[in-house]
Amino acid sequence: MAKCCVASHFAPSKLNVNGGTNNKIHHIHHNIAIIPSNPWPMGFYLRVPPASRGSQAAAAGKGMQEQKWVHEGVITESLPNAMFRVRLDNQDTILGYASGKIRKNTIRILPGDKVRVEVSRYDSTKGRIVFRYKKDAASASAP
Repeated sequence: MAKCCVASHFAPSKLNVNGGTNNKIHHIHHNIAIIPSNPWPMGFYLRVPPASRGSQAAAAGKGMQEQKWVHEGVITESLPNAMFRVRLDNQDTILGYASGKIRKNTIRILPGDKVRVEVSRYDSTKGRIVFRYKKDAASASAP
């Protein structure tokens, strides 16, 4: 196999102080791909109509979302790492974690708060807390 790079490829300004070459400049010509002028000589082209390009991908993404059960419950215990014990209205107790929107907006969740939880159909022991209901003014002012 012959040596691919010789000193004639480089201008004097592209040489390092030590007399070597800069690898980035040195290997640029290795990355150039030879592209044929007509990749489909018989004229076969795959054309997708412009109207269906984005809409099909967006529709496929929406249909692939996992179905969730939505429950309401009360926080019974606060655990580390934004995890909570939640007693649902149907008396089940699950492990709930704060959703990204609740973490982003730093919504404080305390024991006794009423929350809305999305529970996966595949693992009904864990749920994502997606909403904390506001306490009414009468119960907040009472001791």
